[in-house]
Amino acid sequence: RETEGALTEAFEEQLSLCPGLKYKHLDLHAQVTDSNLALDDQLDGFSRRLSQEIQAFGYLDGTRKPPQKLQCGVLRTSCFDCLDRTNMLQQQVVWLWLAS
Repeated sequence: RETEGALTEAFEEQLSLCPGLKYKHLDLHAQVTDSNLALDDQLDGFSRRLSQEIQAFGYLDGTRKPPQKLQCGVLRTSCFDCLDRTNMLQQQVVWLWLAS
């Protein structure tokens, strides 16, 4: 947990150098620890709730110079005791984003 706190602090410090950048941090460990729902259902719920917010982040389209679109947000997920949970949520978020 100590290293996660240091990582979060360093990440947020770097974000402060990018005024206007939107940032969403989801601590999965805190979210799933006390729930009776199956992990798949929980992750699906998180990704659906985050979907609109992430859509607003946009994406970088660097296929031309200058870039046609710029990304204006970052989603960070963490789970200090299970990297698989983090990866599963990231995958679900990306699939929802690509499908839209």
